[in-house]
Amino acid sequence: MAAHVSGEEHHPSESGYIRVAIALFLFTTIEVIAFYVEPLRLLDLLAPILLLLSAIKFATVGGWYMHLKFDSKIFMVFFGVGLALAATVILLLMTLTSELDRPGKPFQTINTQPTLQAVQAEEQTKGFTPKYDLKSIGNVELGREFFVSRGCTGCHQAPGIQGGGQIGPNQAHFSERPTIAGGLLPNTPEAVEKWLKNPQAIKPGTLMPDLSLNEDQIRDLTAFLYSLP
Repeated sequence: MAAHVSGEEHHPSESGYIRVAIALFLFTTIEVIAFYVEPLRLLDLLAPILLLLSAIKFATVGGWYMHLKFDSKIFMVFFGVGLALAATVILLLMTLTSELDRPGKPFQTINTQPTLQAVQAEEQTKGFTPKYDLKSIGNVELGREFFVSRGCTGCHQAPGIQGGGQIGPNQAHFSERPTIAGGLLPNTPEAVEKWLKNPQAIKPGTLMPDLSLNEDQIRDLTAFLYSLP
């Protein structure tokens, strides 16, 4: 009982916890400042510095201010080994994601893919001039929605649209094609609208389904196709 009471007396006092709070505040302030120092980003030093500061905070609080320095040395060894292991894992992950040799390059995942595709589509659009006045044909944004909602991506790919099948033609550079419907129709807005309205009437047995679009929706989808770079 006496040993237990003696051990409790060695644990940090209220002033000790205040010192811990001040230390954490100072380290966190340094982290925030480092995040906004542009030269550190240019030299690719931001990630290593933040990693080092986090390790120092963790070691300072857990290894010095708290109870570990009063316990058996074996616990301090466990603490140190765990800290080194965590740092090693982080460095390995940064290496696997090319953050060390290509810092700042996005690591493509399911979450980042749509953003990357949108950026790529925007880059492709730069310098692209539509062949027709799209506003006189229909609403491009509504056409984009119909392209996705009516299942066009099941067979076709299009710039700026996530995923897409390969059964039908890739719709990139749609306006540059001389013909559509396998060469049966000239590539004009009127012909595209006719094709979208009833593909089977133009080419019996075609894999292109009837999308069940009304006249306005057909014009919007046509405008979208001609907007593709």
